[in-house]
Amino acid sequence: MKREHYIKGARERRVTTTLHWALTGLLASSTLLSLMLVFEKQQDVKTIVVPFDRGDSFWVSNRAVSENYLARLGETVVVQFLTLTSSNLAHHQEAILQLAAPSRHAHLKKILQGQAARVKASQLSVNFYPQTVAVDVASLTVDVTGRQHRYTAGHELSSETVTYRVHFLQNYGQLFVTGIDVPEDKKEKKS
Repeated sequence: MKREHYIKGARERRVTTTLHWALTGLLASSTLLSLMLVFEKQQDVKTIVVPFDRGDSFWVSNRAVSENYLARLGETVVVQFLTLTSSNLAHHQEAILQLAAPSRHAHLKKILQGQAARVKASQLSVNFYPQTVAVDVASLTVDVTGRQHRYTAGHELSSETVTYRVHFLQNYGQLFVTGIDVPEDKKEKKS
């Protein structure tokens, strides 16, 4: 009786050990296969983003970005950069700096701090209403044209149509802001 008990226990342990090794081998091979597929297909992977509030779909891959995504991101950056009051400066600066390329972070921060000092000193409010967006996917630039209104103490100081250009850098499927400027040939004052 004891002998049968030991034999039965040995068989159960052998089956359990065999199952453990089989599962371990299966998991290891599936992990290895998954890693091989990821690294082999890494250059062809696209991330597709479909926002809830728009019908547009966006995609980003290691090498390229959709025109829609670049346009929306450029428009968002310009609106954040130009819709300012003394109470929302910190929030808008932080939003832009989160998108800044690491190599340009300090430069953009300096520009934003100068902008904040001017807005606070003159108690200025600035609104920007985008009208058109032009995208150059090859150079990763977005030109956003719109109406810029400046107010102080409830009185409009100026109203002009202006184009701001946002420069981006793409790194492993992520876009970073490298600069925001006003092309002088696109600035048209209408007071």
